[in-house]
Amino acid sequence: MVRNKTGIAARGRAGRTREDLQEVLKTYTNMVERHNQYREPNTASNYEEYRLAAGYDVNLYDICRQPREPQDRTLHIPASSLDEELNCSICTGIIRDAMVITACLHRFCANCIERHIHEKGKNTVCPVCNTPFTTRRALRPDPTFDNLIKMVYGDVDAYEKAEEARIQLNNKELFPRLDLDKHKGEKPVNPIANKRQRTR
Repeated sequence: MVRNKTGIAARGRAGRTREDLQEVLKTYTNMVERHNQYREPNTASNYEEYRLAAGYDVNLYDICRQPREPQDRTLHIPASSLDEELNCSICTGIIRDAMVITACLHRFCANCIERHIHEKGKNTVCPVCNTPFTTRRALRPDPTFDNLIKMVYGDVDAYEKAEEARIQLNNKELFPRLDLDKHKGEKPVNPIANKRQRTR
């Protein structure tokens, strides 16, 4: 039998791996006992999370907490629940060409914030929180937010038209006495689109 240094080193490493694992488990158990001798580590944590403790700063919460659920599930929420975050507070429509104020990180449509700066002149403040910002240099485009809006709404114009149609249908159901037939020949009014057209 031929002995070589790599074979001896590999067997030594295999033995050390078992010893290292035992050392990590011992350190993990001692951490729990030292911080709170009356609390038992979670049984699932005994098998999974002590391996994470090796070489990392793990606190008592990480050791004793319930294991996290697997992250392979998808959460479905209606787009309307995100209106406050995804709507411009100036025009109240979905944010288009998002611009962020670097001082307070509030987002607005590019056209809306430009118009706001033009109207305010030298005393420009954030329309939401009144944080002052001096120049247009404090504005930054936010393409990541634009991509997020495309992922949530798809085509924003089509979404706004569908939303307007849904609102009109609800109004007909809630207010059947409202005489909508006499306005049949008129062009439907979309206040969001009208506000955007006035800003251009």
